[in-house]
Amino acid sequence: MDRNLFIINPKSFFFNRIRIDRFIQDTRIILNEMGKDSLFHLSRFSRDAIWIIKKYLSSLNASDMLTVYAVGGDGILFDCLNACIGEPNIRLASIPYGRQNDFIRSFGENVFGKFKNIRKLACAPSVTTDVINCSGNYALAHCCIGLEAYSNYHAIRVNDKMSKLGNLWTKGIYNSIDVMFGTFAVFGGIAQQKYHVMIDNCDYSGKYGLINIANTAAYGGNLCSVPSAVPDDGYLDVLMYKSNTPYYSLLIMPSFLHEKWRKFSKEFVYRRAKKIKIYSEDHPMCVILDAEMFWEQELTIEMLPQAINILVPEGLKYSKREIPPEYNEVSKGEEDYKEIGKSELQTKEARHERYR
Repeated sequence: MDRNLFIINPKSFFFNRIRIDRFIQDTRIILNEMGKDSLFHLSRFSRDAIWIIKKYLSSLNASDMLTVYAVGGDGILFDCLNACIGEPNIRLASIPYGRQNDFIRSFGENVFGKFKNIRKLACAPSVTTDVINCSGNYALAHCCIGLEAYSNYHAIRVNDKMSKLGNLWTKGIYNSIDVMFGTFAVFGGIAQQKYHVMIDNCDYSGKYGLINIANTAAYGGNLCSVPSAVPDDGYLDVLMYKSNTPYYSLLIMPSFLHEKWRKFSKEFVYRRAKKIKIYSEDHPMCVILDAEMFWEQELTIEMLPQAINILVPEGLKYSKREIPPEYNEVSKGEEDYKEIGKSELQTKEARHERYR
């Protein structure tokens, strides 16, 4: 028997009970007309959905098929994914009511309405999708480390406190605060952090301002640094910005955020990989995994191919962003950096024994 569990993030509705009740009532009517059952849960805090889904799974028969609908943004989708991963007879769907909804953008622009159409989504086919395994935490879109994660970390903290303003608290205000904290981070030394990095057993250790590991092209509200990333090709796209002066870092950031970093190719390292190991020598790394924020000293990030089934409205499929012609050219900066890495490898061998 098909079961349908809706996990709702009330923050995506600005905690407006009338809007939430209307969504629940309309959805229940539609599913009743289709002969499907439905259960609704309001998420109370981060990772609350994991416990709820696991508890509900334990009450089902072995033959039951459960579809979990994450209603909100990337945060609630992250929670639902971490509950569903590895479970049999389960599918995941995203209903985009959040502020960014980065994962949904991997199907193209102007598709939110199709995912909000409950009648079509409830009977939609599923597609197998790659998942990022970040030291036991799972994500669909991206993992950001360093400068960008640090600025987002503080901007989101402010956003959580101010979200009670509702529509008055606009995306423009949030982005302005994000830029402000990013500037503080550049001058505060976050952009000069030293990392030991192993990408598929190749050494790329050094000082980096930021490290972006992408499973999808869009992140941070339709920003895009690696347009080649799609969540069904079995690879992670890794882009790392090598540390430079604060002023130069501020100059480069707009190009990085809008897929034009090849103009500064010597300042970046780009690779496609299955497994990445990162260790911070200086102090814990600031990490954002989809919408989840945390600090870690060491991470192992792996690609899990075809690890989850995602409901996709008929006619949609994962699509690559349009890639500028120069994107496919070999980056001379990367080759130069690779040669430097070879000359330093012997002196670093002992330090990286843990990664062998």
